[in-house]
Amino acid sequence: MKTIKLNKKSVALLVLAAAMATGCAIKKSGDALTSGQIAYNATDPNVDIPGVGSTSVPTQDAVIGRLLGVGLAGAQVTDQSTNTKAVIAQVNGNLPQLADPIKANGWDQIPLLTYAACADISAANTQAVYGVNTAGTLASQRNALVAAGLKIADQYVGGLATSGPLAAQATAIFQSQVDANALISGETVKQSFIGVCMAANVFGVALRGF
Repeated sequence: MKTIKLNKKSVALLVLAAAMATGCAIKKSGDALTSGQIAYNATDPNVDIPGVGSTSVPTQDAVIGRLLGVGLAGAQVTDQSTNTKAVIAQVNGNLPQLADPIKANGWDQIPLLTYAACADISAANTQAVYGVNTAGTLASQRNALVAAGLKIADQYVGGLATSGPLAAQATAIFQSQVDANALISGETVKQSFIGVCMAANVFGVALRGF
């Protein structure tokens, strides 16, 4: 089986998550809370409960729902699609079960699930939904592959992958990934597409706080 290469720069998508999702402000430990934040913390019933609110991580149903209903919306991949159905059966119970980020495990199963779902996208939908022609060459489809990764990432962050303050960095990450994959002997457009599809969806599915 051909290995889909996710180079180190692809992992940087995870670093972009907090900055791109600007709706959830992250304060440095040394920052002072505003009076409004202090008042909110005093009345918020979940403030002292680990794994609730902005510290929550997605559990199994949310992982599957985000992947199929958010990241791959329009791609016509469901929990009954060939590879996706088989992998869901295999990872059932092994995906995160707890919303508490300190106790949650099963993150290593998410790339396997995203691989299956991305592989289930038909050539017709790869072109119709993402603008990537799997019958083309890697050189001719480079920009389309980058745009596909950004489009999927946009689904998770409200368009910030292409229009946010870190849009240039997000673009550079996908460009680097596509170019690195193109150096692999025998690499096809379909394999490269699965690579960017995986990178964007692993990033989005693992986002915390919503």
